[in-house]
Amino acid sequence: MTPITLTIVSLAGAILLGFLGGWLLGRHVGPRKPMWFAISTILLVLGAGLVYVNSGLILDGFARKSWPHVDGLAVTVEVQDTSPHVVYEYHVEDVRYEGTSDLQTPHFGFRTNQRDTAQKVAAQVREADALRVFYDPDQPATSYLIPGPRYHDFLRYSVGALILVVAGLILARQLRRDGSAGQG
Repeated sequence: MTPITLTIVSLAGAILLGFLGGWLLGRHVGPRKPMWFAISTILLVLGAGLVYVNSGLILDGFARKSWPHVDGLAVTVEVQDTSPHVVYEYHVEDVRYEGTSDLQTPHFGFRTNQRDTAQKVAAQVREADALRVFYDPDQPATSYLIPGPRYHDFLRYSVGALILVVAGLILARQLRRDGSAGQG
C-alpha cells in the first residue's frame, strides 16, 4: 500500500471513528461535546497515521545509506517540466541496470522558481558523468543516487506531529472547560 493510499484510508477511518464516537458520546453527555470529540479524534488518527507512515519512510531512507554502492554513468540529464530527470546506468555482478532520479529536488513554490531550481540542480550533473549509485543488495534494480530520506518525508512527519499537538490542545482545553464547569 502506498503512503498516499494509507493516508487516505486513515483519514476516512478517522472521520468515521470520530463521528461514530461523537454520536455515541452525544447520547450520554449533551449536544456540544460530540463535535469536539469527533474533531479531536479525526485529528489524532490523522496525525498518528502521518507520523507512523512517514517515520517508516524516514527510517527506510536512513537504512539506504548503508546499501552497497557502485560507480554508475549518467546517460541523460534533462529538465522535465519542473523537475530534473537523470537517467543513469550501473552494473552489479556483470548485470546492467538503469535507474532514474530527480536528485531530491523540492517540488514546492511558484512554477518559475521550481523550474529555476530544477535547472540549477540538473546543471550539476552532465551526461557521461560518473555517479555513485546506491543499490538494494536484495533487489539490485532498486537504486538511488541520493540514498537518505527525502525532504517531503520529514515535512509530512512534521505536519503529522503538529496535527497531534493541535488535537491534544483541543482535548485538553475541552477537558479543562468540563472540569471547571463542574466545579462552579
